[in-house]
Amino acid sequence: MKKILYVASTMSHIENFHRDYINALREMGHKVYVMANGQGADYNVPFEKSFFSEKNKFARKEIKKILKAEQFDCILLNTTLAAFHTRLALKNSARPRVVNLVHGYLFSSDTGFVKTKILRFCEKFVAKKTDSVIVMNREDAEYAEKYKLTKGKVYFTRGMGVKFRPLTGSNIRKRLNLEDKFILTFVGELSGRKNQRFLIMQMPEILKSIPNAHLCLVGEGDKREEYTELINSLSLSNSVTLLGNRQDVSDILSATDLYVSSSIIEGMPFNVLEAMSLGLVSVLSDIKGHRDICADNEYGFLFKYGSAEQFVDLVKKVYKKEIGIDPCKIKSRYKEYSFEEVFESTLAAVTEALDL
Repeated sequence: MKKILYVASTMSHIENFHRDYINALREMGHKVYVMANGQGADYNVPFEKSFFSEKNKFARKEIKKILKAEQFDCILLNTTLAAFHTRLALKNSARPRVVNLVHGYLFSSDTGFVKTKILRFCEKFVAKKTDSVIVMNREDAEYAEKYKLTKGKVYFTRGMGVKFRPLTGSNIRKRLNLEDKFILTFVGELSGRKNQRFLIMQMPEILKSIPNAHLCLVGEGDKREEYTELINSLSLSNSVTLLGNRQDVSDILSATDLYVSSSIIEGMPFNVLEAMSLGLVSVLSDIKGHRDICADNEYGFLFKYGSAEQFVDLVKKVYKKEIGIDPCKIKSRYKEYSFEEVFESTLAAVTEALDL
């Protein structure tokens, strides 16, 4: 039996992706304690979302107190922010075993040179306090190996597993007053990284060819006010809806004609996989994470990141049924990443990496 500290920036991340893994580790006889920001954490640490915020110095002080008071055998890190500041707080020697479960490095071949250099330096700086790394896409695996972001082994998994959210059977199109619309949907935090701005900006051009097109953006975030202003400035209030956080995401997806994403960076895009579980065709930015699950023209369509012309062209072709993919094939791809398929193998990687 070992004493494990399970770390993430927020409790919502723990509840969304890790509760089954924590329960499994406890069933094995291990003591698992959660450190995160939010109600329900065993150790509520106020991680500040801004990566280099001065407020995270206070978070590191709290972490040092916790680590000094408790003798943990190993630490499982999740989310880049919490993983970085926890490792900064750790001593170089006489420390617990540390495993970084990477949901997506915040740098890639698609991010800017300066940002990539800074964030990669941060990972390299704490690599000496990282005994193993678990990643979810090929590019992150290559980065971890190439730049030696761990002292030990790099484990490759297919993520934490996506659970199919059952449909309620409600007529979502009628409830949203979108009965005669060609619905494009994106689910995700309203943020610069998810880049919904790009999708909004392309709607005027899409509407020229698809007058009944309607973009639904599901999620909340710090960009809501900016996106609302953008929608109004482009006179798109009747063609773009910010739906906020929803409990009926599956119903919205079931009413969707085309799933779209212009994310700048992804690790394992659960939102896309949820859409694929319903056999939805996707048009996605050609970035890491998307490339892993959605090979171009095989399970969906990829456009060069930032290419408005290519994105709009693909949307038009899907609408006109000039291109398409068999829904059964899309669903079969989703199953490869479903919770039922990946739970045991990912749990095995976690237990081996933690040396349990």
